[in-house]
Amino acid sequence: MLINSHQIRNLTISPLGLKVILQQSREVEFAYLSNLVLAADRVYGTSLFSLISERCPNLKTLKFSCFSWKTWERTASFLKKLPLEEIDMAFEDDDIDVSVFPSLSQFPCMQKFNLFTSSVDLVKHVLHNLKTIVGIRAPRTMVCTDTFQTMPVIPGLTLLHLDYTEIDDESLFIIAKCARNLNFFSVIGCTVTDKGVSQITSSCKKLEYLRMGSSDDKMTSVLSLTAISRESNSLKYINAQNINLSSQQYLSDITESCKSIRYLDLTGCSRLNDSALEVISNNCPGLEKGIFSGCNRITLNGVVFILTKCLNLTRLILSYCLNLSEVLNIENLGDEDSLSNDPSNMNQEEMSSTLKINSLPLNTENTNPAEKTETFSYKAESTNGETYKETSIDVTMTEKEISVSQLSAIAKQNKSISNLTERHCELRELDVSLCPNLTARSIVHITLFCPDLRQLNCLNCDQLETSEAKVILRQVLQNCQFLKTIG
Repeated sequence: MLINSHQIRNLTISPLGLKVILQQSREVEFAYLSNLVLAADRVYGTSLFSLISERCPNLKTLKFSCFSWKTWERTASFLKKLPLEEIDMAFEDDDIDVSVFPSLSQFPCMQKFNLFTSSVDLVKHVLHNLKTIVGIRAPRTMVCTDTFQTMPVIPGLTLLHLDYTEIDDESLFIIAKCARNLNFFSVIGCTVTDKGVSQITSSCKKLEYLRMGSSDDKMTSVLSLTAISRESNSLKYINAQNINLSSQQYLSDITESCKSIRYLDLTGCSRLNDSALEVISNNCPGLEKGIFSGCNRITLNGVVFILTKCLNLTRLILSYCLNLSEVLNIENLGDEDSLSNDPSNMNQEEMSSTLKINSLPLNTENTNPAEKTETFSYKAESTNGETYKETSIDVTMTEKEISVSQLSAIAKQNKSISNLTERHCELRELDVSLCPNLTARSIVHITLFCPDLRQLNCLNCDQLETSEAKVILRQVLQNCQFLKTIG
């Protein structure tokens, strides 16, 4: 780094690490350094900024965490010497004298200012006095409606992260009016309603990232899917944990409007079932990450939908789905469902009469010592330029293991499944941990649809702790030849 420091344009380093480098030799200069991120620790003193102003003459972007506002007060004069266009600053101290912050507007080249703070006074100050503000992150603070009263129009404000604050719908009405260019908006754990969030999603036409609902799986949010306006066609990232899913028709309308959705987290949405997953699969073909943990109405039917229609999917999280089991009734995959008939409320007899249970032909009888065994060695390989370390897994198998042809025969029992397995998604990570009704047979069936799988998490799936687990393991590895981790 010392020899080639003049060639570095982007640098992420700890404050101490950079200080040591600059102090060791006066000849070290980052002449072309444009973007600097001081990571892993806070800046406590002023000496580092003095060195930066001398040795990084062309710095345009600076990101750091400041322990105290007094540190900023003493160092602003150093940074003014630089052609800084963007500052991303975090303050740990909530006792801030806002009188020192008019200096922020005195940076001659400043275009963007991002702030992370626990000070309500500072949030209010920058909203009303700093025209270059583009992002405010103030989670778990006492920010409330009063903070946004008389807020001016701020065309450049694109990010508001206000999780677990005291804001309400009145706050959102003001924000929707004064910050129409929002790109990122997060109000997880706030006392807002569908009416307020809908005002944001309908007014902010450039909104791509929306986070709402509750992260507490024991508390259902008062929000529902109707908080997302039908006009929100720019959304790409939706995190809506523990919300009310509303009607299937509204789900269809939203997903048809938001064709660009890449990330969808509906953790804890109790009414999310296979029919809802069918709607998502049909309307969101570009989905890359789907998180549906704790959705107890999902069965293998819904999983098949996602895996066969969302071909760009790389990560699927289905942990804590209590009824994810060996249920597969292709004839009913396209049926309209009013998001009711919750299997979690049915007994086994009722569930069997509602859904068709297919038992995969797997022989798990005890073997005698005379039967031959073999050791299977699995090596993880790489595709698409990705490199993986070689991994060996030794498994003792019997000749009575389930074969690929047997599984293929199962798929061919229904022509629609046979057609679906001819193509597959790009799934790399699958999490089905803590799904007590998930069987080893179901794991094998799922992996038929994701041969590029690298990581499989099936921790604490009770029915996998059986004598057939080793047999299943080999079949899974045959289905997913690049699988690297099974946990």
